[in-house]
Amino acid sequence: MIKDAWLTEAQEAINSLEDLETKLNLNFNSSAAESILVNIGVKLDRLESLLLNPPTRPILTNEDLDFRWKMLSDIQLRTRTLARSVSASLTCPNRPSNVPDIGSNDNTDRYNQDFMKTVYSQDQKELMKPLLFDDENRSQVEQNELSFMSMISLRKACSTFLLFLGLVALLFLVVLLCTTM
Repeated sequence: MIKDAWLTEAQEAINSLEDLETKLNLNFNSSAAESILVNIGVKLDRLESLLLNPPTRPILTNEDLDFRWKMLSDIQLRTRTLARSVSASLTCPNRPSNVPDIGSNDNTDRYNQDFMKTVYSQDQKELMKPLLFDDENRSQVEQNELSFMSMISLRKACSTFLLFLGLVALLFLVVLLCTTM
């Protein structure tokens, strides 16, 4: 496993989570915990963005990417659990017994992890679609545009020719009428 900026930032997010967990266990101020959660959320967004658009250096193998996705998913699940704890302590500040234990949501975490896998797999399929057309599709689009343009120009040419024929026929009738009178 290559130690790079992504892993460093992921480790910082994990350290922030662990620090926040210990502070919440020691009845830390929930308002300050919200700002820490926001900072962790920003880091998670950055990490996810880097995974969706990996840098060219270092070249990551599929195993590295899978490991990083799993690591990101675990951090996100822990963050959600902490966010629930913080929101519960904000709604019931006088009753700390109502705050759920951080490790008590095993079934919910498993469900969330399965849900995240399906969401990521659906998102990845959509993200793998090219934003620009490849050469084959581009040539088909250009051919359709050219055929459309040629149809418009053909219509204009035909209508101009028919208008010219109509004017010639009208002029012929006028000359014919003038000579007979």
